[in-house]
Amino acid sequence: MPAFRDLPEQYCTEEVISRFCQGCLDKEAGKHACLNRPKSMQGAIDLVRHHQYISTAVDGKVSRQKNNSVNAVSSSEDKISRLEKKLDLLMEKLVKAEPSNSSKPKEAFRGFCYFCNKRGHMQRECIHFKEEQARVGKEGKLNVPKERGPQNFNWKRQEASNQPTRQQTLNLKGQEVSSQPPCQK
Repeated sequence: MPAFRDLPEQYCTEEVISRFCQGCLDKEAGKHACLNRPKSMQGAIDLVRHHQYISTAVDGKVSRQKNNSVNAVSSSEDKISRLEKKLDLLMEKLVKAEPSNSSKPKEAFRGFCYFCNKRGHMQRECIHFKEEQARVGKEGKLNVPKERGPQNFNWKRQEASNQPTRQQTLNLKGQEVSSQPPCQK
């Protein structure tokens, strides 16, 4: 073996025989041959055949695979043919797929509209905002929705609830007076 020039011939032969036994399709026969440690390749083949003959005679089993071919590594032609089949399947899926309405790819989240309070577009792209601008152009002023904040808080609703705030204070003549009872000792 040119790859292992420094190794002795006997070691290389033992490795080849061991690999043959480990690669047998009939695992039991390969194990039987490997355990008997044959000295030559022909001896390993004879041990495998002998084990198969005995197991067939005793068990009445027919061998799993009658074809004595070796499982060879797939050639590049096989790989190319498999790739062609996969490519054909992908092309069929592509042809069956529905065409897109737009030439641009779909964009992800584009913003938040502060005019209509919806996601997916910004105020400058808002249909409602553009309609409002067109209407205002005729009237003369823009009716923008109120901003959120304390000036727009519904204070009447808060006062109508029966639950008092934590500390209600009244400012009478510059003095703070608490509406809660004083601390009891």
